[in-house]
Amino acid sequence: MLDTMWPPLLLLMMTLLGQQLQAFDYCDPTLCPGPERHIACNNFGELGDTCSPDAHVVRITTARRTMILNELNEYRDRIARGDLMGFSPATRMATLQWDPELASFAELNVKRCALVNDHCRNSEQFRNVAQVVAEGGWQGDPSPSSNANGGGNPETPIPVEYHTEDEVIKATLEQMFAEYKECSMRDIIAFSPPSNSKCIAYFTQLVRDSTTHVGCGILRQTKNTTNEAGQSLSSVHQYMTCNFVRADDVNAPVYQSGDRPATECRSGRNPVYINLCSVNEIYDSSNLPGLF
Repeated sequence: MLDTMWPPLLLLMMTLLGQQLQAFDYCDPTLCPGPERHIACNNFGELGDTCSPDAHVVRITTARRTMILNELNEYRDRIARGDLMGFSPATRMATLQWDPELASFAELNVKRCALVNDHCRNSEQFRNVAQVVAEGGWQGDPSPSSNANGGGNPETPIPVEYHTEDEVIKATLEQMFAEYKECSMRDIIAFSPPSNSKCIAYFTQLVRDSTTHVGCGILRQTKNTTNEAGQSLSSVHQYMTCNFVRADDVNAPVYQSGDRPATECRSGRNPVYINLCSVNEIYDSSNLPGLF
């Protein structure tokens, strides 16, 4: 029974909160092209059946969110100014901003504990959301069958290294960007990647000029396996999924190139990443049908 002694303002705040949570139906079929469901449709965030007992979501704190955005925008600023040999400057590359809703979808993805893309992760505001999934981590040495004294537990792997969540995040983003070594301006200006190109996903998504918002989710777990010699191995896996909002850029280059960076920015340059457009730059990235 409702306690009518609660302050009216508190009741109003609770009512508004409830309305906000029910404001959008992620099972709405108009969100997703094709028969498959949205990642958030009837998804209550449980870990996947294949997850390890120690699997846990890595919290995206304010500091961590800032770090991810800084890393991504520094990479974008680098390509935009023409710093990479063989790549022309970008004339109107957006500054990435964080979107918490896209981050919540990305968290649902990593809770599968597998490298798999969602079929649909669009939101009410953004209807053209791309996605990259990646994995970082390390593997320990096999555990010895005994120690120098003849004892020891052969089932217990000996960790030989440790890396923090942030170290793995930075290494993962660095590897994504490093795909530029497999790419060229041919891949940037092509309407679709050439069939013989190894430039397939990460780099072109990270430097797409119309990409305005991003949201990432991260999960870490340990897996114990046995090699052919019967030795126990322990490996740490850190899954990272990022959802990127982009404009309706079918049949368009990955970025518009020119002789000098940021010359086509209509709102001016970013004061920190001076080769990117300001965060006020408007791209046609809202309420667009389609998925790529």
